[in-house]
Parts: sequence; C-alpha cells; structure tokens
Amino acid sequence: TQFTLSAEQWVDPPIPVDDYPLTYTFGYLDTDNLEKFFVVSSSRAVVEEYLPGGTTTVDCPPNESDGIGTCTEFDTSGGCTGLFLTLTVTDALGSNSTNLAPVSVTLRPESNARIPITIASRLADLQLLIDDSDGTGALTSISTLSDLLNAHTHGAGETVTVDGQSRDWTSYKTGVRDSIIVFLDTAFRQFMQPLTVGGAVHTLGAIAASCGKSDELSLASVSLASQVVFDTGNEVLSRLQDGADIAQINAVSTLMESALGKLVSANSIATRRAQTFTSKLLSNPVSGHIRGTFVSEEKQILVTTARTIGPMGHAEISGAVIRASSIQSVSALQTLNVIEQHSRIQVFSHVLGQAASTTTSSTWIDVTERVAMAALQSWSISFEGLQTASSTLAAPQVPSGYKPSITATFPTRANRATASSYEVQVTLLLSNPLPFTEMAYQCINSQDPQSYASEPVWQPAGAAGEVVLAPFWQDAEAWGTRICSILGNALVINVREFQSSMRLTQLDSMGTITLKLPFDPSLRSVAQTGLLDQVTGLRTAVSCLRWDEIASEWSNTGIQFIGIYWGDSNVNRSNAYVECTTTHTGIFVASEVIADCAGVPFGDTPIDSCGVCNGDDSTCSGCDGLPNTGRTKMCNGHGACDGNVCACEPNYFGIICQVFCRDATNCSGFGTCEATFEGMNMETTVGCTCDNGYQRIDPTPDLKPVSSCQIIVVEEQELPPAVFYGMAIGIPVFVIVAVLLCFLFRISRFQLDKTKKMRGEVDEYMISFSEMNPEMENEKMEVNADLCMPLPPVGFANVDDEAPIAITNEVMEEVEHKITALQLKRTKPKTSAVPKPSTRDEGDIGELIVSEEDAAALIPRDVTEDHRRNQVASMRSSRNTVTRMSRQGPNSGAEKGARLLL
Repeated sequence: TQFTLSAEQWVDPPIPVDDYPLTYTFGYLDTDNLEKFFVVSSSRAVVEEYLPGGTTTVDCPPNESDGIGTCTEFDTSGGCTGLFLTLTVTDALGSNSTNLAPVSVTLRPESNARIPITIASRLADLQLLIDDSDGTGALTSISTLSDLLNAHTHGAGETVTVDGQSRDWTSYKTGVRDSIIVFLDTAFRQFMQPLTVGGAVHTLGAIAASCGKSDELSLASVSLASQVVFDTGNEVLSRLQDGADIAQINAVSTLMESALGKLVSANSIATRRAQTFTSKLLSNPVSGHIRGTFVSEEKQILVTTARTIGPMGHAEISGAVIRASSIQSVSALQTLNVIEQHSRIQVFSHVLGQAASTTTSSTWIDVTERVAMAALQSWSISFEGLQTASSTLAAPQVPSGYKPSITATFPTRANRATASSYEVQVTLLLSNPLPFTEMAYQCINSQDPQSYASEPVWQPAGAAGEVVLAPFWQDAEAWGTRICSILGNALVINVREFQSSMRLTQLDSMGTITLKLPFDPSLRSVAQTGLLDQVTGLRTAVSCLRWDEIASEWSNTGIQFIGIYWGDSNVNRSNAYVECTTTHTGIFVASEVIADCAGVPFGDTPIDSCGVCNGDDSTCSGCDGLPNTGRTKMCNGHGACDGNVCACEPNYFGIICQVFCRDATNCSGFGTCEATFEGMNMETTVGCTCDNGYQRIDPTPDLKPVSSCQIIVVEEQELPPAVFYGMAIGIPVFVIVAVLLCFLFRISRFQLDKTKKMRGEVDEYMISFSEMNPEMENEKMEVNADLCMPLPPVGFANVDDEAPIAITNEVMEEVEHKITALQLKRTKPKTSAVPKPSTRDEGDIGELIVSEEDAAALIPRDVTEDHRRNQVASMRSSRNTVTRMSRQGPNSGAEKGARLLL
C-alpha cells in the first residue's frame, strides 16, 4: 500500500526572511532503531511512498467494513507490526526540529506467497524511476524495498515459489539484493551527482538498508556497495576539508557505521564459507568427488548438486582457491578502507587533547585519536572487545565467553618532522574479513602422520663380512602439511597525518610498535604439542602476521616474535596472547606460522641429516663426514678415524673395521688374513693368503669368511703299457707323415707355379702374333699342345735360337696347298684330279694325320736346314700332332683364318 506523508503548519517564528525556505526530511526507524529516509532536505512537504514492514509487534486492529482485515494476502496469525515515522524540518540557516512524538503506523505483514509478487512489482517500479532519472525516488524505493526483505524471516531450508519454480529463500533474496544494489549504484553515479550532503545521507541510508542481512549478500554486491560508501565518504571528507560545517555529520557517521558493520560481517561470512569449502576440497583425495551446494561467487567455482568436482589434484584445487580468495581479499580491503574513511570523519574536527572517538559495532570496534607529534612517543592503547559467542577456524577469535583484549605501544623515538599531529586509528575486527588462504606458509598437519627412511645402503650384518642393503635411518617421524590457520582477531593500526589520507606505513628508524594480539589456543593444538618433522625440521608456532597489501597475502615482513602466553589453563585458555614487534602499520593477526626445529617462529636453526636439531651430521656419518652411508665414526668399536677412513685394530678389517679375521683361527696358522674392498664400499672380500705348500680351502656361505690353509698332497701314478707304447710309436709316425705331406705340398706348389708360368708365355705369344699379323682377321686361334714349343716374341730375329716359324699369309697358303696334296695322295692315290673345295659349314674342322716325311714337307723351304731338323725332331717327340684348320665360309667377306692345334 502506498502512503501519503505530509508536514503541515511548521513555522519558524518570528519568520525572518533569511530562515526560509524550509526543507523536510521524512524517514522511519528500522529494526536496529536506525533512521532511514524517504526524502532528505526536500522542499516538498508531501511524500507518497510505500512503507516497509514495521519494527515492533502490535495487535492487529479489528476487521473493518472494507474487508482489509480479511484479505488472504495478509498474514495476521503473528500479529501486526508498528512502524515509527520521523520528520525533520530544517531552515536555511541549518537549524532543525523533529517531531518529538514519532507517528506509529500499524501494518499487516504480507504472507510468504505474496512477498515475491510484491518484490517483482517494486522492482518494476524501481526500473521506471531509473528510466525517469529520478535518483532520489530510486534511493527511497531501494530503502523501503530492502527493509521489506530485512523484516522477512524464514526457516532454514525453507523454499518459496517464484515463477512456478521452487527456490531456496536465501538464494532468492540474495539475487534480489544483487539487483537492488546495481540499481543503487546506477542512481548514485548517474543521478545524484554532484552529491549534496543530503544526497550523501540518503545514499548511505539506502546502502545500510540494502545490506541489512549479511548472509544474503554476495561478494559482488559487497564490493559494489563498499565502493559506493567509499565514494560517498570521500565527498563528505572533501566538503569537510573545504571548511563546510556539516550539520548532518552525525547522521553520515552513523549510517556509515551501520553499512560497514553489514559489509564487514558479509566479508567474514564469505571467509567462513571459503574455510568450509576449502577444507572439504583439501580433505578429499585426488580421486575423491565432492557434491554439494556452495556460494559460487566466493570461490568462482560453481558446485551444485548436479555437478561433480572431480578428480582434481591438490594443485588445481589450490589454484582455484587462490583465485577466488584474491577476489575475497579485494572486497575485504574495500570494506577496511571504508572503516578507515569513517575513522577520518570521526576525528576530522577534533582538537589536540580531545578524547578519542570510539565506535562500537557488533563486528568491529574502532578507537581513533588525534595525537601530537611529541605525544606519539610511547603512545599506548589497550581496550577490550565484545564478549564472543563462538570461535572457530572460520571465525577465529578468543575462546567463547571471553573478550578479546589488545595492546599497542609506540616506540619512544616515534617522532616525524613532516606533521605536527597525527590521527592514530586502532580497530579491532571481531569478524576477520580477510581470507586465510592467502598465505604462503605450510604448517604441520597432525592428521597426516608419515614415515621417512633414507636411501638404502650396504651395511654390515655380522662380523663375518656379511652385508645387507637397508636404509641407515629408518622410521623418522614426518608429517604432512596444510595451510597455516589464523587463530585470533584481526587488529588494524593506521597512523595518518591529521586531516590527510597519507598513511605512515613504515616507521623506518623510528623504532618498533609492540603488539599483544589475542587468540584462541584451542583452535589448533599442534603448536602446543611441539610436533617436529625430523626430516624437514619444521615445527608449528604462534606468532604475528601482517597483511601485505602489495602482495595481497599474509606476511611476517618487519615482525619480530617476542613471546607467547597460552592463557589461563584453568579458565578455558582465556587471555591468551602473542607478543611481537613490528616496523609497519596495517592489519595484524595472531596466526600459526612455520618455526625452525628449535620452535622459533621463522627461525633459522637447521636440522641435520641425522634428524638432530642444530646438529652437524656427526651422529650418522663416517670418517668422511658423509651422512647416512652406513659408515660411522666409531669404526664399529674396533678402530679410530684416520683421515677419511678407519684405522682398524689387529685382526679387524673393512671400511669400518666390521670384519674379524685371525691368522691362527681363520687360516689354520699357515697363512695371512687379507681383506679387499673398493673405495668406500662396505662390501669386503676376506680370505687367507696361504704359505708355500698350503692351499686355501674356500668356506661354505654360512662360515664366511672363515677359511683355512691345508697342506698340498702330491700323488704319483704309472701309465698303462699300452698307452705308453702307443704314445712312443704314434707320435714319431705322426711327425713323419706330417713332414711327407708338407714335402708333397711343396712339389705340387712348384708344378703349379711352373704351369702358370707356361700359360703366361702362351698368352704372351698370342699377343705378339696378333701384333705381327694385323692383316689376318681370324676370329680365333687356339693352340693346344701336350708339349709346347717355345715361341719367339714379337720381332725375334736370331734364327740360331730355334725360333718358331713365323706364320704369314704366304706361309699359310703354302701349307694349305701341301696339305691338300697330301690328302689327295693318301685318300685317292689313283686320282690326280684336284678335289673340290670343302663345302662344310662355317666352323667345320678337317682332320689330318701327318707322317714325319709329310711333316718335313710342310716346313717352308726358306728355313735353314738346322732349323728344319729341329722342327722335325720336335714333331717326332709329339705323339699326336693334329692340325685343324678353320676358316670362314665363303659368305663372310673376311679373309681366311686358321686355327692350329698342336
């Protein structure tokens, strides 16, 4: 229902002209008794607006005749609510007056089924206001619509039907608030500029209303709303710096405080969700699957009941968590910047010596004071927070039921020449908005015990030289790791030059600030139990950490641990704190941190390779100083180090004197024990070098290396007669046969060489013949002879050396003629006719048996008598002399050729 509000008959007697015009501010009180506004400093005395739900429960009036009380869209089962309306009238000089008796309006709450319909209608109206560029009307509509959401309550898991679909109430209202805050940002930036003081108050009231339920805000909405608050605060500070006297400064401060409380709480809820989400992810193995519903914007990972994350490795999970945590840290820092801005507004008009301004909220407590430069030296502050209802790893504070207490003391040299006074802001955050995951430190995980063993090496397994391959260091206590946890409230310390945004972030040579930060020891016990990882030397301790805004992570830069008090053991560990010094200002927490083996946070005391804190590897190394090799400096109790090796006592051998061997025992008194090994090898070969006439008897494996030297026994044996005579006769015979075979082989070799030489001479003759008779185009001439005559080389001229006949064409014709005559004479003696030429085919061969007389007749006439006799004698010595003449056929066109076979 839309209501009409009007301010009538307001006057400012005696009505001077300078007091006018009057302005009217219409508002109402929300459930936190905070004044919200329909209009601020408006010249209109009449306002028409929808009213939100009331803040008090009252009896519903009886049903009227118009039937309003019987409408089904109103739920009267729980009674009606009363809403208090406010009116402030201000004149032109800044004087104002309020209605001393606020008007109460009785409202009937709408049913759950009706609320989504009303919200949809109001959102449509809000869009129309934005379209009409009505920024003031939009801010008023945002305030009333948001307070309608704030007044509505629902049970856990309760659903609502929207557009025919069933939705969870929380997720539905979160979506509505997202839309509202987007409208707010648009109205502020597009239609409220330049921003007046009234506009700033109106904007802050709308933000306080839209952020009314922290658990219904997304990180995106928190970030957007924080930016609007910050920009509004900057406008207010700018007007203050210009010297304006802002009469509504208290309203600005109050609304900023309310909005900041919701924003800090929303960031803290996101941190808790991140803690729960990350714990579930990291507690499942790589092969595990996770199903569930989480807020997606916190993690930027949409995990619903229909989607499975899964099998993700720890590196992928950590990367996703880090990306999401970065967004979370940006949103948190925006909120903390607004807190700082609120602190500046609180003390902007303070004078030196004025009491500090204190702001107490359900989520943060702030103390800001203007301090002179001289007074900053040794300036100290201590105060307590509100009693805590709970303390968890997701919302770390002090033990439940107790109050956090902080102390901050500045150094005695804390003076700077750049300003005459400073604003010192100390803020205790009862809900830590910064993500714990933005930490590079890995602490011991007591839920993940592990065992470590060094690399296997050869080690002695007995005094007889046996060795076994096994780790020298076994069953070392080791632990898995996890991200270190924040254990206490966050503390903000800001030092600024008065009326300036310039922070003093580092003290440089001024000294250090001493801090005592509270924490809850029961959240993690690993620091108290003193668990030590014997391999890495890692322990877990509690110390201070500082938020590094540049790196966007928790850091120990500039922090020095002083001591820790674990609290009163009889009173649930209350009043526990850790004391540190810091050279920086900023945001600090008590947290688990890594420590060295001595338990000093971020210490540098090392653990040696033997698992000894601040050791030198001497307990597990040999004379060479190398650890875990199986060698020791004790030399097995039978020697002492001599350089890098052991000098062993008599009868002991090996790299660490681990083998026993005595001449009298092991070598039977007839030899000397000797041991051999290579380099630094544990494997040792031990045996006896026996005296002359004695031999070593190898031991059986179970007696290793016991060996003995026994006398060598010489035995004589006669050969059988058959064997003796066989060897006496057979060996000489074998030698003779071998000699004969060699001789025959030599003769055969000689004949073979001679034959090869004769063949070479024949080949040489053939070559010379071809050269002397180039005009003869014989296809081929072959000479086969049982006895070969020596043939002269080309150009042979000495007839006394019985040179062979030089066969020319004339000689061949004469020989042919005589052969033909002889043939006729023997085959046909009675016929004198000349036979016809042979008609045989090409290549036919004629054969002729020649007598001595005929052979003499074949010798050319121009040969000397001595030469002729020699040739005849040679022919006589040959048993068979066959001459085959072959010539080409009549159609070849070539001259006659001859082939002579002897």
